[in-house]
Amino acid sequence: MGGISAVAIGLLNVVIILYFFNSPEAGRDDAYSFFRNFADNAFLSSLPWIVFAVTAVLSNNILPAVQDMVRGVHPDLARFATLLGLAGYTVQGVWAVTLIRAAPVLSAAFQTGDATTRAVILAVGLPQIDPDGWFSFGGPGTWLILVNLLALLGRRLPAWHAAFGVLAGICAWATVIASATGFEPQNLFASAGGAAVYPLWFVLFGIRLIRGGPDGPERNTRRRESDLRWMTSPVTGILQTAVPGRFPRALCPGTTGSRLETRRDDDRKAARRHPKTDSSQGWAAP
Repeated sequence: MGGISAVAIGLLNVVIILYFFNSPEAGRDDAYSFFRNFADNAFLSSLPWIVFAVTAVLSNNILPAVQDMVRGVHPDLARFATLLGLAGYTVQGVWAVTLIRAAPVLSAAFQTGDATTRAVILAVGLPQIDPDGWFSFGGPGTWLILVNLLALLGRRLPAWHAAFGVLAGICAWATVIASATGFEPQNLFASAGGAAVYPLWFVLFGIRLIRGGPDGPERNTRRRESDLRWMTSPVTGILQTAVPGRFPRALCPGTTGSRLETRRDDDRKAARRHPKTDSSQGWAAP
């Protein structure tokens, strides 16, 4: 389900992109025009919120799969990133559902109400539980940045694929900052960048899951080999020195106390306790 959900999120975001490109009034900040014209095409006006709500639900299938993929690189950081993503997508879903339910009611009241009613609705606007998107965009953005950096360090994803994810996370945060500061050029840049790489990352990741990529048996074998290369790399030694206890110790063949050498010692002891026997000759091999 994780692969299908990831592809669905990517394709749904493509739908939003096409909607904004083909609807000149999409995203207009004029509250008067929005409330006046909402009833004419309620579904299309609510389409972005519907996509955000569905994305929040589908993310529950993707977050665990991504955490499993990068857990071996840094378990604590993978768990922290997953919790941020879960919190962000939850707020995003609640925000979207709230707008889906409130917009038709407010639009109807605006069209049938008197001047005072309209003035109040225009002054209050749509309900916003996360006005600048600190949680609804910042949470998933931070999740994308962290898990793709871990995937890059642990070679869980190709470098270009992980780079798309990091860029998508940066664009999400750029949208938050642009909304908080009111800097519209940055918002347009962030939206364009996110529209290009956000769907692409999810679709590619979903295809990898469907093909048995990060979760398939062959991929698990390659992942264990990648873990070994990661633990034996000089980068891990630097990180272990900088953050003691958080990263696996740099391992080298023959290093006393290393996991690799410990495993070899265990194999030797097991071989002594259970010597191989030749059933045809009835003697134990030396």
